[in-house]
Amino acid sequence: GFFHQDRYLRQVRLTGGPVRRLAEASWASSDFGGTWRGGVILFGAHKGRIYRVAPTAGTASALETLPWTSGQKPFTSPRFLPDGRHFLVSVVDDPALYVASLDTPGTRKLMEEGSSAVYAAGHLFYSRGTRIFARSFDAQRLDFSGAEVQVTEGSGDISVSDDGTIVYRPAGLAMSRLTWFDRSGQRTGTVG
Repeated sequence: GFFHQDRYLRQVRLTGGPVRRLAEASWASSDFGGTWRGGVILFGAHKGRIYRVAPTAGTASALETLPWTSGQKPFTSPRFLPDGRHFLVSVVDDPALYVASLDTPGTRKLMEEGSSAVYAAGHLFYSRGTRIFARSFDAQRLDFSGAEVQVTEGSGDISVSDDGTIVYRPAGLAMSRLTWFDRSGQRTGTVG
């Protein structure tokens, strides 16, 4: 699943095939993240809410189990836990990490500081400051079961496979080059 520039949430099979529209997401942003487990896709939006849609397509609706008041800071970075009912969520400008549910209203704070959290291989992986950490996590009890271990220097975007393989991009890493193009789209040079 991915956000497309035409402002629709779309999906394509990993083996290829046609791209399908799932739902209008003109108010959504890939910056606010998304997660997909079984028959539910959750994604954040610049309106601040977390939205829900089925992978078979339809109309996205605001997730009613997350408390929401107009003007509050946006929810961001939803990530499902293995049961497909609970998920991790953050709040913009709040360093804490929360857990929420599709079934029960409210959130519960898991830790004071831990962003970009991902569950894999029995651990929560998360960023704090300029480092990425891992900590054993009991996904049934929704509680930590071990000590924190530093995994890398350089926080940023992180993805972890089910077996615990980590791929991350350190914050501030710029993999681009300023390039000049003429009006016909031909590259004419680079800066630096």
